[in-house]
Amino acid sequence: MKKIILALTIVMVAAGFAVADTIYLRDGRTIQGTLLGFINGRFVVRVESRQSNFPRATTDPNVARDRAYEGQIQYFRPEEVERIEIEGRTIDDSRAETVQVTLESNWIDTGIDLHRNDHIQINASGVITAGRTRITPDGLRSNDASAPLPRAAEGELIGAISDNPRAPIFEIGSTRDIIADRDGRLYLTANRGAFSDARGSFSVQIRHPRDMTLENQGDVYRRRNPGIRSRTRPGIDERER
Repeated sequence: MKKIILALTIVMVAAGFAVADTIYLRDGRTIQGTLLGFINGRFVVRVESRQSNFPRATTDPNVARDRAYEGQIQYFRPEEVERIEIEGRTIDDSRAETVQVTLESNWIDTGIDLHRNDHIQINASGVITAGRTRITPDGLRSNDASAPLPRAAEGELIGAISDNPRAPIFEIGSTRDIIADRDGRLYLTANRGAFSDARGSFSVQIRHPRDMTLENQGDVYRRRNPGIRSRTRPGIDERER
């Protein structure tokens, strides 16, 4: 399961539930029991052995232990796990956050750090008013030569990963699925050169993978200063790469 992440700080399931949690492993085995949490980078499960499908032993040194006894505590690395069901419902490995994107001198820092090949889903609504013109996330029919993407629709919601001015800028509009091409912080803005006459904002929902490693270690990666992405520094249109 790619980054299974509810890194289970939220999962402190009572030991006496009548309905067992189910852990599906990548090697085809099924484990039933009680998911106790996520500790030191591993899922912790109290096993109900008579309802589980696994061998008594395995040659894998990481899991080579007798799993035959009911009530035994077992540990599973994220890469061992295909998916997890709690009371019949699959744990989601992503999270959704909503960011208000205004049109101002710098790009809006979403606070979301991405890793290369992360899949993110973005949906936007709302209106930015520039002078007497109402702009939606899909932008206007006109172009703006002074905008970050001169050939894209004026005012369209656009994004970039990293505060590096050489990082490609991509169009988003009202909805788009994106695969991150690099590690870095996600920045958003409206594709317009002028900003002093703008008011209002786009409401942008971003669904992105949780990072179990970070959630288990106090979010160390996010402690660094992500930097500021300025509108005055030219970017690269992803279509020109």
